[in-house]
Amino acid sequence: MDLLAGRGVLSAICETTLRSRSLTAENFPGYVEIVPSGIVELVVRQAEGWHYLRP
Repeated sequence: MDLLAGRGVLSAICETTLRSRSLTAENFPGYVEIVPSGIVELVVRQAEGWHYLRP
């Protein structure tokens, strides 16, 4: 993940999911972006021309 982040790959985590799993932003590296809603983030980014890759 560090290598990908260094190459500009964005990693985002849904804040709602964090709360439901009792996690906080401190559980993740600094390059991980916390977004309020994962599905909204996907829709907005795809409308901007981004691509969503799911493992």
